[in-house]
Amino acid sequence: ISVVGTPYVRVDITTEIAVTSLEGAGEVAQTVEQTLASFLHPLTGGFEGRGWNFGRQPYKSDFYRLLERVPGVDHVSSLEVAEIEELAGASQTERFLVYSGKHSISLTFLE
Repeated sequence: ISVVGTPYVRVDITTEIAVTSLEGAGEVAQTVEQTLASFLHPLTGGFEGRGWNFGRQPYKSDFYRLLERVPGVDHVSSLEVAEIEELAGASQTERFLVYSGKHSISLTFLE
C-alpha cells in the first residue's frame, strides 16, 4: 500500500473593484480579502462552505459572483486568476485541492 499526500494548487487573485463610496473603502478591501480567503479554503470554502471537491478549480465567474455580493462593491472592473501548482502537473489530475494565495486588490470610485 502506498499513501501519497494531496497536491495543492494555490489561487492568486488580482482584481480592480469599483466601490459605491470612498467612505469605508479600506473596510471593503479588507472584506474582499477575507471573502477570498474564506472562499478558497480547501476544507471550508466554496459557496456552500463545505470545502472544495478534489480536482475542482474555481471558475472566473465564481469570483465575479462572490465579489459583487460584498457590501460596498459596485462591480468588478477586472479580474485575473493565477493558479500555481505546488507539484508540476497537479491541476491535470483529479486529486488536487485549491487554496487561497496572494491577492492584489485595487479599488476605484466612479462618480
